[in-house]
Amino acid sequence: MNPTDPGNSQFDIIIASDLRLPGGNSASIEEEVRAQARAGFRTGLLHVNSRLANKRDRSFDAKMRQCIDDGAATLIPIGASVSAPLVVLRNATVFSQPLQPHYDVSTDQVVLVVNHVMIDAAGVQHFDPVEVDACVQDIFGHAPRWAPISPTVRASMGESALQVHMAETDWKNLIDVDEWHRERAPVQGVPVLGRHSRAATRKWPAVAEQIQAAYPDEPGYQVRVLGGADPVRQVLGQVPQNWIVEDFGTRNPREFLAEIDFFVYFHRHDLIEAYGRTIMEALASGAVAILPWHFEEMFGDAALYGEPGDVRGYVDQLTADPQAYLAQSARGTEFVRRTHGYDVHAARMAELIGHSPTGRPVAVNGHHRDRTSGPARVMFVSSNGVGMGHLTRLLAMATRAGVDVEPMFFSLSQAVPVVETYGFPWEYCPSRGDLETNVPSWNQGFKDRFADVLARYQPAAVVFDGTMPYAEMPTVRTMFPGTRFVWSRRGMWREETSTRFLSRGQMFDLIIQPGEVAGAADKT
Repeated sequence: MNPTDPGNSQFDIIIASDLRLPGGNSASIEEEVRAQARAGFRTGLLHVNSRLANKRDRSFDAKMRQCIDDGAATLIPIGASVSAPLVVLRNATVFSQPLQPHYDVSTDQVVLVVNHVMIDAAGVQHFDPVEVDACVQDIFGHAPRWAPISPTVRASMGESALQVHMAETDWKNLIDVDEWHRERAPVQGVPVLGRHSRAATRKWPAVAEQIQAAYPDEPGYQVRVLGGADPVRQVLGQVPQNWIVEDFGTRNPREFLAEIDFFVYFHRHDLIEAYGRTIMEALASGAVAILPWHFEEMFGDAALYGEPGDVRGYVDQLTADPQAYLAQSARGTEFVRRTHGYDVHAARMAELIGHSPTGRPVAVNGHHRDRTSGPARVMFVSSNGVGMGHLTRLLAMATRAGVDVEPMFFSLSQAVPVVETYGFPWEYCPSRGDLETNVPSWNQGFKDRFADVLARYQPAAVVFDGTMPYAEMPTVRTMFPGTRFVWSRRGMWREETSTRFLSRGQMFDLIIQPGEVAGAADKT
């Protein structure tokens, strides 16, 4: 288990979702995990395979891996028995079917955070509340309390909301305002209008006049776009000359938002936004937001509202009135801090579970540990075999290592929590089969996870027990030249077993082959 979590299978909060999903789902979970860690709550992350991430080239989202590697949350091994006063489920569609893989979870209450409209603008129904409610009750033994993230999501459920237990208030998304905010000055020279969104057709107006009105192609204005502008090219035939366009994900949104004066977001008329996370980020940064009228119910006086043709009037007015610009900027940031800040969430969690955090606040900035003194830390790494052979063999080594060695475990085995009964900390990495992903994607995810754990624990040596060193292990090995690597390699391979992986033995400083009854006849 993560070194920052002194408990065993008991958490304050368990968050369950498909941890492979990109975008807003993972961004929202990340913020809640970090807010809870900062407040001292112990959080367990429980992965659920769903049809929303049925592409086999997907591993865990990078944000989820970082939360685990930073020690902000503990990844719950598949099949583990765990408990927490509160389980928070993210995304109703994920829980439209029986839980796969299986977990044994004991809890007092379940909250289902609904972060997507039930029926979208195209008339597609994404989940059936009655079916999801029954499925969740079957899995966790409690009917969930449904908590929409916005009035829009709540309204989309219509009369179905009468058939489930709806929370009285919305479950508002979080943001670390201090991390996003940038001190603002009055607009200098040419005002900069910007927007950040994916390059989806529905994210842009479908009418040329609306695009040109909201994002003017004139010398008196500069337009910057993070996320691509292919839909604009489809409507206008080209991207205007005065626009600066960057593809989605090529820049940190915090840096981008710090460079714009106005966040202008208009979209196709039939798009139903569940919330608008990029708007919340823009307001937190201090940019003045100009939005369609339907967002007013969510953001109130934190933003300005109108039609695309109103944009230039707002921009011209606030550019000419520095005090009015700064006042609106401050109003937006204060709104986000008051309604979406980390402290608000910490109070919400304490009220739900009925007690204060049980742990100490956790610093989640990925710092490395000082290993200049004390026993030599050895990381025992096991693959996920048919049984517990690899893990058991390493456990035998660890329990006999003596006082000069500080063991810890990194394992693909679902049985890894057993090492905790011996007082050893552990980290879990799901196998490729557990994630239902392909080999290249899993190898990349393993490399990142393995390297992050090594960086945090800084072991003097790594002992790997497995038939085959994984493809990315040699790459990670080169990143830690001061760490000794040992391969505890099986003997007596079957005659038909491929030996092509034996060449990876060159990455190890030492290879140990445990003795076998027929060791003298071993030809490998």
